[in-house]
Amino acid sequence: MAILLSKSGASDELFALVNQLKRLGVPIIALTGDPDSALARQSDVVLDVSVTEEACPETLAPTASTTAALALGDALAVTLLEVKGFRREQFAVLHPGGTLGRNLLLRVADVMLARDVPMLQPDRPMRECVVLLAESAARSRWWTPWAAWSGSSRRATSPALWSGRTTSSTSRCARS
Repeated sequence: MAILLSKSGASDELFALVNQLKRLGVPIIALTGDPDSALARQSDVVLDVSVTEEACPETLAPTASTTAALALGDALAVTLLEVKGFRREQFAVLHPGGTLGRNLLLRVADVMLARDVPMLQPDRPMRECVVLLAESAARSRWWTPWAAWSGSSRRATSPALWSGRTTSSTSRCARS
């Protein structure tokens, strides 16, 4: 299936594509501002996205009509998702490298340190913890050192923190 968008439905650039799609037996859905256009006559389904007025002062450029086509395209996509029962997990499988797919697939085990967790004795200065975290972060593509100790740093407002000893019950400089 091909979805073709054209305000006038008469753009010469479309017709070579339309001819190829027809030759291949691909169903054509036209979103056009002219339901009587040549594109509409060649299409299997025609959706009227005409607008009464464009935002362009001379009505030379399609402006409001592109927004109408976009809104109708979004409505079609959402309807198709619902009809097909398409779920988040399927999206993640089809788009694993994108932000949404990565967020759906990524698990703590994928990024956590399971071995060689950097550790310090409780009496070591915080600056050593920060250095240790930075060195560990340099070996990890997922982790920034600031995430690990942000809770502790928020509780500590004194510059003495950097020269004093760590007093937390946990002395691990581990990722959160």
